[in-house]
Amino acid sequence: MRGKDWEFLSFAVQFGILILCLILGFDFWLSGLENKNQRKNLEENRKKLSRLAVRCDSEVYAHSRLLSLSRKLSRFEKFSFFLERFKNLWNMNVQVYFFDFSGKCVDSWPSDVPSKKFFEKLFKCLIMPPCPELEVMRKELDPKISFLFGEGKKLFSLQSGNKAPVEILFRKEDGLLVWNRNEKGGLIVILEKIPSDKEIFQKIWKWDSQKNSVPPISGFGYRGEGKFFRSGDLRDEYAEQLFSSLEKSSERQIEVGGFEWLFLETGSGKVVYGAFPVFRENLRFWRQTARLGGLFLFFLGCFVLRIWGKKHTIPLRRLLPGLFAISASIPLLGIALGSVDLLDNYREVLGSRIRSNGESLLRNLVSNFYEHLDSLSKILDSRLDKVSSFSLDLALQLHREGLLDIIQARDENIKLVFSYPEGPCGRSEAFMKPLVLLGIENYYPGRLKGKKISRDIFAEGIIRSDDMGFASTLNRPGQFQMVQLGRKKLLVFFKFYKSGPLTFVETQLSVLKGLEAFLNKQARVKKAFEGGEFRLFAIDTKSCRWLIPPRARLRGEILSAALAGKTFGRPEFALISNQEQPGVVICLPCPSLENVSLVLFYPLSHLGERIMGILRGLLTVGVFFLILLFVISRVLSNQLIHPVNSLSLGLEALSHRDFGFQILDQREDEFGKLFSAFNNMMEEAKDLNLARIVQEGLIPSTFPEVPGYDIHGKVVLASDLGGDVLDSFLLPNGKFCFIVGDIVGHGIGAALMMAFARAVSFHESQKADFSPEKLAYDIDALLREQLNFQLFMGLICGLLDPQTHRLEILVTGMPFPLMLKKGKSQWIGHPSLPLGIGKSRKRVFANSIQFSPGDQLICYSDGCVEAMNIKGEMLGYEGFSEMLINSGGNSTQIVDNMLKKVQAWRNQKITDDLTLFVISQNQEENEKSRE
Repeated sequence: MRGKDWEFLSFAVQFGILILCLILGFDFWLSGLENKNQRKNLEENRKKLSRLAVRCDSEVYAHSRLLSLSRKLSRFEKFSFFLERFKNLWNMNVQVYFFDFSGKCVDSWPSDVPSKKFFEKLFKCLIMPPCPELEVMRKELDPKISFLFGEGKKLFSLQSGNKAPVEILFRKEDGLLVWNRNEKGGLIVILEKIPSDKEIFQKIWKWDSQKNSVPPISGFGYRGEGKFFRSGDLRDEYAEQLFSSLEKSSERQIEVGGFEWLFLETGSGKVVYGAFPVFRENLRFWRQTARLGGLFLFFLGCFVLRIWGKKHTIPLRRLLPGLFAISASIPLLGIALGSVDLLDNYREVLGSRIRSNGESLLRNLVSNFYEHLDSLSKILDSRLDKVSSFSLDLALQLHREGLLDIIQARDENIKLVFSYPEGPCGRSEAFMKPLVLLGIENYYPGRLKGKKISRDIFAEGIIRSDDMGFASTLNRPGQFQMVQLGRKKLLVFFKFYKSGPLTFVETQLSVLKGLEAFLNKQARVKKAFEGGEFRLFAIDTKSCRWLIPPRARLRGEILSAALAGKTFGRPEFALISNQEQPGVVICLPCPSLENVSLVLFYPLSHLGERIMGILRGLLTVGVFFLILLFVISRVLSNQLIHPVNSLSLGLEALSHRDFGFQILDQREDEFGKLFSAFNNMMEEAKDLNLARIVQEGLIPSTFPEVPGYDIHGKVVLASDLGGDVLDSFLLPNGKFCFIVGDIVGHGIGAALMMAFARAVSFHESQKADFSPEKLAYDIDALLREQLNFQLFMGLICGLLDPQTHRLEILVTGMPFPLMLKKGKSQWIGHPSLPLGIGKSRKRVFANSIQFSPGDQLICYSDGCVEAMNIKGEMLGYEGFSEMLINSGGNSTQIVDNMLKKVQAWRNQKITDDLTLFVISQNQEENEKSRE
């Protein structure tokens, strides 16, 4: 295999490796992009299904609609149209009672609602502060409330419905009641019947399907029942089979029949499902296109290099930077693509970290709340420890400090001696008296000795059985504990006195109120949440009331996330796309804290700062890599490219024969030695150029004028110094002498011998006995005296007598001259060795030729007949003769035409000196002289 083939193979392998790296990198990037888009599409489908599940939750559906209705009714004057629209839109029948400040029912919807008087008394009791009158009215209303709103419902349970729905049994149907006070007086709204799950799902599905926000195949069911209903009304056995097959694994998604089925289970056991078209991103086309494109570029590059490289070569000073750029582009491309994936992965990792930290912070916050209750308990216990009697001022002070809402104190006879608000509050005496008696028996039984206190054995039995959780309230006296009273949770504090006028004190504090105070205190301490990066919010998902509100424009999306967390009974992580303040939220539902959802908001600006930190790090690495490449390129330029460029400039100067050019770069490496050698070579070339100028001065450009003859000759050197000899001169006797010689070789030796030959010929020309034989003898002797090296010379020497037109010509070691007479050619000469060859010189005799008018003698060196074309064919004597016959004209024209033809034959490449000399007898001048 030739050198160029190895060079092409090496370059093709490097080029192929580059293309392969690019294809693999692009393929890997597309594969990651495809997986990322698939995950993104799956997450979007889950969000759609999650929104559907939240909106179809019966509690969220009914509670949120009823709360929204009660708030809006306070602002509407013409409520009839609004209520009619509400009924048609949400399929919910309601009764509304409007009251003025005195508690009188001033309007209702429908207008013929029954029991207006009863609801007037109920509204008065709901808005009345604790007082003896309220206790009297309570005794009157409680039986009616139980009859109308279900067994067990009392006025106390309805009081929690202030801006929060209370579940009731209205006309033997599950319903809701909500009431509120407003600037006009107040109102009571009763939802006669909570829509069934099927009705809710059908309504929401039809509503959302018009907006294309739900999958066309979707429905719901119940985990325990195993029944699913598509669109809320049609039995879907296929979905039942799929869910049954998924129950054996932890997966809740499956791809069947070109659809991706997703199943989401809520905290109440409801399962909402949907079938989405399988996401198929058309990246395989681009992947195949990249592979085929890479192969095409590889073969095209190899083809171009193969064809172009046969006639062209890449300069080394361009090839090295190109190879370096190609080699550096691979890691640069890898860093660029890797940076994109790294940023994406960092976003995911950072999102997971934010979610994990947020959930941990919220759970710690809940734990801290219970620790906060312990600290409140110690404060309250210390404040009540030395109290022997209560006053309103003390109760108000404790209320302002957030330690209680209600307080009751009893003396040693279990009689209520103080209450704030005034009168019996909270639980009835029928319940409280046996509860206090049981507590005293447990902690200070000695205080009951000698006392005649009537006891309710039936009530005490109920408390001891703990079926309703009463006994557990006595387990931790002196500490706040959470107690469920109906649908409402309270923080209850018991304190028993060992001696003194008081035996028992009970305080009640709303869980929401205590939690709100605690959360507001925590929210003010910014360092409590990751150095202030998180922002704390809280919402009561039942009443949709904000304990710690965010900005108005964030409330809608945060509320949706909080409701989703409540529906599914798990922490919810969501992206807030608000343009003013985008961010992510972590919602933790807290069923034990009155359905409060704790929310941490993480602004995307903080996330952007972290990502910018990573990006700055990547840019720093990239800049460092670029600086490293720059340093390497500078080193490469100084060590290789710059020296090669200096040599290139030197060669260019040499080609322009600027022999004064010197490479000034002083180096100690191999290039330094090469530069020194080049500079020395340029000095020698300068001397050679001077020798060339001298030699060119020795070659005649004009020839003596010989009457009746046209004489011309020319020498074309193959290198700076040649060995061809051409000379002519007139002898003192009027004869014309010319010399055509060829010294074997080139360079200085041949040039010196050429000068010696001219000196010898000039010296001999001054002798009276000059002859061609005598000149040949003297030159032969000169060549034989050079013992250190052998030099040979071919010689043609002619002596022309212009009077007699007789030419004596000697030919030795030279191509035979050609004589043209009247269109016929004749070779002149005898076979003989060049001068300087052999042990002794054999005498060579000259030929005598008679010139006639129009005759032409052509003398030439062997460079003319030995010229070879690109096919390796030699011109030869016959080819030279044919060219000469077809090159008619005077001597000057013949010389110029023949030199052009020979150089064209050689394809302009001269490998040997060319010498051509022509002497022609002018036919017209000779005829005139004869006349």
